[in-house]
Amino acid sequence: MRIYLASTLAKALSIMLVLINSAIASSASDGDEQLRLFLAANSAATQQRPKKAIALYEQLIAEKMAQDPHSPLILRCRIRIARILLDSGQMKGAECTFKEVVKLDTDRFKEDRELLVEMDEFADTYRNLALKKYTKECLTHALQLRKCIDPHHPKVYISYRDLSIYAHNHGDELGAINYIKSAIEIEKKFPRYKTDQLINDQLVLTSLYLTTNELDKSEQQANEILQFSKNAPDLRWSWPRCHYELGRCFAKKYDFDKSDLEFNTALELIKKYPTRRGDVSLFCIQGLQENAALKIKNKAKLKKVSAHSCRNAAISAGVGKSITAPSRKG
Repeated sequence: MRIYLASTLAKALSIMLVLINSAIASSASDGDEQLRLFLAANSAATQQRPKKAIALYEQLIAEKMAQDPHSPLILRCRIRIARILLDSGQMKGAECTFKEVVKLDTDRFKEDRELLVEMDEFADTYRNLALKKYTKECLTHALQLRKCIDPHHPKVYISYRDLSIYAHNHGDELGAINYIKSAIEIEKKFPRYKTDQLINDQLVLTSLYLTTNELDKSEQQANEILQFSKNAPDLRWSWPRCHYELGRCFAKKYDFDKSDLEFNTALELIKKYPTRRGDVSLFCIQGLQENAALKIKNKAKLKKVSAHSCRNAAISAGVGKSITAPSRKG
């Protein structure tokens, strides 16, 4: 009897082991197949075969949905499909996935670091499309994704700069100013070795203030840069540009002598500190020529106004009555 029970128990254990091993093998087999699909889809995307890549990602999504609807791989595959659609200029096709991911809780990224990388690349794809089509929607989407990942994302300031350039190119100078200010606020917290970027964007702000005729703000910003870089030899590349912007500023204020002084100072400084952000020599020479022409024009106006004033004064004093033709007498 004992032998029979032992034999029965052994058979039962043997069957259980077979079933467990079969399940493990099946699970491993499914995992291997899904990994193969994922790698094949990635390969197709790299080889510029979008339809094939999308089909493979969708197949993998369907399999994971049947097994584990909460698998993080599902969203990662959707993001990859959205990126493929963006690469081919299909923004509408990617919009649904974009709206889904920007609503994600930040704790989700702590659980799945690979998802964070996928979203970062999603943002880069939007920016790359913006460089081709230069649409504001692409740029704002890139900004939203980066801020969703982390409000202090290292590329958030780049998004603000991109939006500032877009606004300026489309005549929205106030928008351009607000975006570049947002970038500057982030850049102020950069380590010392990254100050170049801060100075460059402050120079952009100096120039933008001129386009909106906020001349005092432009002058103040240029002087702040000069003061800040006074004890930083590596930032003196900004000096020619600062004096050039001041030259423009004083010209707009009709103070042509000061404007000439600033343009000439910029030309002298360019010889000592060749700028890495664009040579302004030709613009300074052009500014000096325009000032010379405006001085002549203004002198002519002043003479005309002066003569007119003298004539009016003479008329008021009664001297100018002789201008009127005398009446004839019988």
